[in-house]
Amino acid sequence: FLSKLYMVRTMLESLIADKRGSKKTLRSSLDGPIVLAIEDFHKQSFFFTHLLNISEALQQCCDLSQLWFREFFLELTMGRRIQFPIEMSMPWILTDHILETKEPSMMEYVLYPLDLYNDSAYYALTKFKKQFLYDEIEAEASDMLPSFLQSPRGWTWPVLQK
Repeated sequence: FLSKLYMVRTMLESLIADKRGSKKTLRSSLDGPIVLAIEDFHKQSFFFTHLLNISEALQQCCDLSQLWFREFFLELTMGRRIQFPIEMSMPWILTDHILETKEPSMMEYVLYPLDLYNDSAYYALTKFKKQFLYDEIEAEASDMLPSFLQSPRGWTWPVLQK
């Protein structure tokens, strides 16, 4: 089915292509509403492949591992430090932001950024198959959790509000 969809999309794209400089295009011989309908179908049919494989698309949307890995590769390119403070880690920055806003409705999301470590560790072992990356993630998570629990900002404000 996907190959047929690609074929239809390619053919429609060539039909409605606005080639500058050519004397006669099929687009110029079609009525305006037909061209608009073809363009609309072409735009909407792009998402059909994602809908046909919805479980993989959802998995990719929910995967937060790349936030940690991009941070890791950025650290490697800087070359000034071997390790950086936990306060510069993406999960800590996100968690700290939630705590700093002091918005009661945001407190339920305070542990969500920590899921970056789960996704990154899973990705390190299953996709990269690199134990040293997993160990690095585990070490950072082990450092981050006590820092988070000992942070006075995180736990005193909700108690004072009650």
